[in-house]
Amino acid sequence: MKFFQYIAYLLYRLVIFGYRITPFWLLYIQSDIVAFLIFRVFRYRVKVVDKNLEMCFPEKSKEERDQIKKKYYTHMVDLFLESLKGYTYPAEKLKKRIEYDDLSIPERLYAEGKSMIVATGHHGNWEWATQTVILEHKHRFAA
Repeated sequence: MKFFQYIAYLLYRLVIFGYRITPFWLLYIQSDIVAFLIFRVFRYRVKVVDKNLEMCFPEKSKEERDQIKKKYYTHMVDLFLESLKGYTYPAEKLKKRIEYDDLSIPERLYAEGKSMIVATGHHGNWEWATQTVILEHKHRFAA
Protein backbone atom coordinates (compact mmCIF):
# COMPACT_ATOMS: atom_id res chain seq x y z
CA MET A 1 0.00 0.00 0.00
CA LYS A 2 2.78 2.46 0.89
CA PHE A 3 4.39 1.83 -2.49
CA PHE A 4 1.23 2.99 -4.32
CA GLN A 5 0.92 6.00 -2.04
CA TYR A 6 4.50 6.91 -2.84
CA ILE A 7 3.89 6.53 -6.58
CA ALA A 8 0.74 8.70 -6.30
CA TYR A 9 2.75 11.31 -4.39
CA LEU A 10 5.45 11.34 -7.07
CA LEU A 11 2.84 11.75 -9.80
CA TYR A 12 1.25 14.61 -7.86
CA ARG A 13 4.64 16.34 -7.48
CA LEU A 14 5.31 15.85 -11.19
CA VAL A 15 2.00 17.50 -12.11
CA ILE A 16 2.65 20.40 -9.73
CA PHE A 17 6.16 20.85 -11.14
CA GLY A 18 4.71 20.81 -14.65
CA TYR A 19 2.43 23.70 -13.76
CA ARG A 20 5.30 25.55 -12.12
CA ILE A 21 7.17 25.75 -15.42
CA THR A 22 4.06 26.31 -17.55
CA PRO A 23 3.82 29.96 -18.63
CA PHE A 24 0.53 31.70 -17.90
CA TRP A 25 -0.38 32.11 -21.57
CA LEU A 26 -0.12 28.33 -22.04
CA LEU A 27 -1.99 27.71 -18.77
CA TYR A 28 -4.98 29.67 -20.09
CA ILE A 29 -4.94 27.83 -23.42
CA GLN A 30 -5.03 24.55 -21.46
CA SER A 31 -7.81 25.98 -19.34
CA ASP A 32 -9.93 26.79 -22.40
CA ILE A 33 -9.46 23.25 -23.73
CA VAL A 34 -10.31 21.61 -20.39
CA ALA A 35 -13.33 23.92 -19.91
CA PHE A 36 -14.60 22.95 -23.37
CA LEU A 37 -14.21 19.24 -22.56
CA ILE A 38 -15.90 19.54 -19.17
CA PHE A 39 -18.75 21.66 -20.51
CA ARG A 40 -19.38 20.29 -24.00
CA VAL A 41 -18.05 16.72 -23.98
CA PHE A 42 -18.45 15.42 -20.41
CA ARG A 43 -21.31 17.83 -19.61
CA TYR A 44 -20.20 18.04 -15.97
CA ARG A 45 -23.13 19.25 -13.84
CA VAL A 46 -24.72 21.10 -16.75
CA LYS A 47 -28.27 20.43 -15.53
CA VAL A 48 -27.41 21.71 -12.05
CA VAL A 49 -25.78 24.85 -13.48
CA ASP A 50 -28.78 25.44 -15.78
CA LYS A 51 -31.21 25.11 -12.89
CA ASN A 52 -29.16 27.41 -10.64
CA LEU A 53 -28.83 30.07 -13.33
CA GLU A 54 -32.56 29.91 -14.04
CA MET A 55 -33.31 30.42 -10.33
CA CYS A 56 -30.75 33.23 -9.97
CA PHE A 57 -31.51 35.04 -13.21
CA PRO A 58 -35.16 34.48 -14.10
CA GLU A 59 -35.25 37.82 -15.94
CA LYS A 60 -32.49 36.78 -18.37
CA SER A 61 -33.13 34.97 -21.62
CA LYS A 62 -31.88 31.41 -22.17
CA GLU A 63 -29.19 32.78 -24.50
CA GLU A 64 -27.94 35.17 -21.80
CA ARG A 65 -27.88 32.38 -19.22
CA ASP A 66 -26.00 30.17 -21.70
CA GLN A 67 -23.33 32.87 -22.04
CA ILE A 68 -23.02 33.07 -18.25
CA LYS A 69 -22.78 29.27 -18.10
CA LYS A 70 -19.96 29.21 -20.66
CA LYS A 71 -18.06 31.89 -18.73
CA TYR A 72 -18.63 29.96 -15.49
CA TYR A 73 -16.94 26.83 -16.82
CA THR A 74 -14.00 28.83 -18.16
CA HIS A 75 -13.64 30.69 -14.86
CA MET A 76 -13.89 27.48 -12.81
CA VAL A 77 -11.10 25.77 -14.75
CA ASP A 78 -8.97 28.96 -14.72
CA LEU A 79 -9.16 29.00 -10.92
CA PHE A 80 -8.33 25.31 -10.65
CA LEU A 81 -5.25 25.52 -12.90
CA GLU A 82 -4.13 28.80 -11.33
CA SER A 83 -4.32 27.11 -7.95
CA LEU A 84 -2.10 24.26 -9.16
CA LYS A 85 0.42 26.78 -10.46
CA GLY A 86 0.18 28.81 -7.27
CA TYR A 87 1.44 25.92 -5.12
CA THR A 88 4.98 26.45 -6.36
CA TYR A 89 4.85 29.97 -7.81
CA PRO A 90 6.73 32.54 -5.70
CA ALA A 91 4.41 34.69 -3.57
CA GLU A 92 6.31 37.83 -4.67
CA LYS A 93 5.34 37.11 -8.29
CA LEU A 94 1.75 36.23 -7.35
CA LYS A 95 1.53 39.55 -5.54
CA LYS A 96 1.84 41.31 -8.92
CA ARG A 97 -1.40 39.58 -9.99
CA ILE A 98 -3.45 40.54 -6.91
CA GLU A 99 -4.67 43.97 -5.93
CA TYR A 100 -5.68 44.75 -2.35
CA ASP A 101 -8.08 47.69 -2.31
CA ASP A 102 -7.98 48.85 1.30
CA LEU A 103 -5.57 47.63 3.95
CA SER A 104 -6.38 50.35 6.45
CA ILE A 105 -8.70 48.14 8.54
CA PRO A 106 -6.22 45.26 9.03
CA GLU A 107 -3.46 47.79 9.72
CA ARG A 108 -5.57 49.57 12.34
CA LEU A 109 -6.55 46.28 14.00
CA TYR A 110 -2.92 45.17 14.08
CA ALA A 111 -1.88 48.47 15.65
CA GLU A 112 -4.60 47.99 18.29
CA GLY A 113 -3.41 44.42 18.99
CA LYS A 114 -6.67 42.92 17.74
CA SER A 115 -7.30 39.84 15.66
CA MET A 116 -9.61 39.55 12.69
CA ILE A 117 -11.41 36.97 10.62
CA VAL A 118 -11.66 37.51 6.88
CA ALA A 119 -14.25 35.69 4.82
CA THR A 120 -14.01 35.74 1.05
CA GLY A 121 -16.24 34.53 -1.71
CA HIS A 122 -15.28 32.29 -4.58
CA HIS A 123 -14.76 35.20 -6.93
CA GLY A 124 -11.20 35.48 -8.07
CA ASN A 125 -8.40 33.32 -6.82
CA TRP A 126 -8.58 33.43 -3.05
CA GLU A 127 -5.89 30.72 -2.85
CA TRP A 128 -3.43 33.26 -4.23
CA ALA A 129 -4.66 35.81 -1.72
CA THR A 130 -3.84 33.47 1.17
CA GLN A 131 -0.29 33.15 -0.17
CA THR A 132 0.31 36.85 -0.75
CA VAL A 133 -1.48 38.50 2.16
CA ILE A 134 1.50 37.78 4.41
CA LEU A 135 3.53 40.13 2.21
CA GLU A 136 1.04 42.95 2.71
CA HIS A 137 0.87 43.35 6.50
CA LYS A 138 2.08 42.04 9.82
CA HIS A 139 -0.79 39.87 11.05
CA ARG A 140 -0.13 36.15 11.24
CA PHE A 141 -2.53 34.27 8.99
CA ALA A 142 -4.07 30.84 8.84
CA ALA A 143 -6.20 29.81 5.91
